[in-house]
Amino acid sequence: MRLHGNITELLKDAGREDDRPALIDITAGGVERWTYCELSQAVEEVASGLIGEGQKIGERIALIGENSAAWIIACLAVWRAGGVCVPIDTQFSDEQLRHALELSNDRHPK
Repeated sequence: MRLHGNITELLKDAGREDDRPALIDITAGGVERWTYCELSQAVEEVASGLIGEGQKIGERIALIGENSAAWIIACLAVWRAGGVCVPIDTQFSDEQLRHALELSNDRHPK
């Protein structure tokens, strides 16, 4: 176990047998509902992939994308794998993107 006593552990515990709705993704294409079990399984699968690709504990991972279930799953998976999610707004200018990435890499903010 990589993290203790946080939202990813809560999700993992809830996902064992819980078929209640955890996430509802409403798009132009329709509505997609995720139970806690489905969400937990998806997060574990992506987290395992991140760890397999070499994500380290405490590593910052930038996520850019539209608001969606996939984005939420990716963020939770980064946390589950021990990383730090750096959300990037899709509307950032090049300068804002550069600045956000520089700040996220600064281990000692001024």
